[in-house]
Amino acid sequence: MKTFAIPEAAKIGKKAAFFQNVKKEVIPKLIQRGKLTGKTVKGKPGVVDDTSFRTLMEYGIESFVYNQQGWSFTAIYTPVEKVASVLRHRRGVLTYTDNVKPAKLTMTAEIESESDKRHVFVVKSHGCDWSIIIQTVHWIQQCDMLVGLLLAAELSQVLNTTAVTAWNDDFSGSVAVVCKNGKKMNVLTDEEWGDFYAFFYEQRIFLPESFISANEKGASLLVANPDVIERADYMVIAIPTGSRSSSPHVFYKLGMSEVADGMEDEALFHSHVIDGLWKQVQANVETTRP
Repeated sequence: MKTFAIPEAAKIGKKAAFFQNVKKEVIPKLIQRGKLTGKTVKGKPGVVDDTSFRTLMEYGIESFVYNQQGWSFTAIYTPVEKVASVLRHRRGVLTYTDNVKPAKLTMTAEIESESDKRHVFVVKSHGCDWSIIIQTVHWIQQCDMLVGLLLAAELSQVLNTTAVTAWNDDFSGSVAVVCKNGKKMNVLTDEEWGDFYAFFYEQRIFLPESFISANEKGASLLVANPDVIERADYMVIAIPTGSRSSSPHVFYKLGMSEVADGMEDEALFHSHVIDGLWKQVQANVETTRP
């Protein structure tokens, strides 16, 4: 069985430097955690090219996040049919449509943000056991972080499972919050970015390169390769009233910059933001359940 040196193994898949740099960090961590088999190649660390390696390398979120200024999604470890049955009757869900057809991603995609609601898609990809709610792509506001946390807390409790909500904005970086049975269990940030990306491989979470195009006529899910999508549902979800804002995101970033200036380090800043959002989750969660 063939063995690749880590830099060679990282070249499998997409060729842009970002993808290879992530895998150079991720593969050794997966070996350390017993998910892949390590082996020395000419005195240097390597990985065995076996079924586990080829299978795990199909996962990850890099295709979704690459070159995006902001993004947010929530993953639920439950069949999409069960997720749909809950969301369809969730308070705050204004529209729910089963089995919409994704379109091919093009350079003409557009987005019009609205202060009171979001057009999102619930997707199941082939080979992935997680149901993913794609919330925003290429942009984000603080209310989207709150919506993700609400969804993760509610769905993990109602479905007795694990849910992960993750987001990135171009000020505070990437964050993932793990919820189990309605409780916040763990927080990951890209301050340790190798661990951050390795988490999604280890959990076998996959998101494709995609975009949500929305205007006054409705919304479409655009995917670089639509064939990877097994099922996609369309949902319009209301933003909690107290979190709605028509102000540009730059004002949120300016406010966060002032907060960050008073923090000793990035970990403390992330903890401050997430603790504040979690208090809002606890205040809102009862009003959003059926």
